[in-house]
Order: sequence, then structure tokens, then C-alpha cells
Amino acid sequence: MGARAAVGISEPAPSRTAAIGRLRSKTDFSRVFEQPDRVLHGRYFRVLMRDTGQDVLRLGMAIARKHTRTAVRRNLAKRLVRETLRQQVSHLPPVDVVILSRPGVREADRRELRKDLIALWRRLRVR
Repeated sequence: MGARAAVGISEPAPSRTAAIGRLRSKTDFSRVFEQPDRVLHGRYFRVLMRDTGQDVLRLGMAIARKHTRTAVRRNLAKRLVRETLRQQVSHLPPVDVVILSRPGVREADRRELRKDLIALWRRLRVR
């Protein structure tokens, strides 16, 4: 019996977090681009999904300079993608996902981008 149990403090429940891998090679991206199982369109992003039968969700991003212009804006979009995905990953299937930017990302504020991403992740988990 540990010190915490002696004073009646329970251990925190382990949080269920699934791993997020990365799509790294051109081959990985090509598989998703050529034969996506599902395509979701949001206002600022498009999601391509392909089931791989693996145990981990893998993410690839293609945030176009044409849609964002500055590196600061591209990095913001990428951070928001990763952050919102981390919050939803335990509810998502283990698939390969490529997220693409759409025109309008440049003018949108963080709140609008986050709202669009969360809506896309929620639609992805409904199969």
C-alpha cells in the first residue's frame, strides 16, 4: 500500500491517447492521393483518408503557399491541425490522413480554422 492510498488519494485514471504517426515518403502520400477511401471538404481544409489496416493514425499535411503566403501563416495552420487532431485522436480510426489547405485560409482567424478542423475530425470518426 503506497503513501497515496494510505491517505485516501486515488491515482488518476490513465488517459487514453493513441499514437499519431507521420506520412513521410512520397509513396505514402501517393497512396492516399490516388485512392482515398473518403474525402471530406471543409471551408478551409480538405481531408483525404485511406484505411491501411495498421494500428496507428498517420498524418500528412500539404498546406499550400498559394493559400497562406507567409511561413508564419502556414506554420499556424499546421500547429492547429496537429493540436486539434491530438484532441480527437482517441476517437478516430487508425487510418492515413492527408490534410490540404483550401483558399481562404489566409483570411480566416484562428477560431474559424479551429472550428473547421474540429468539424472535419468529428465527421471523420463517423463511418
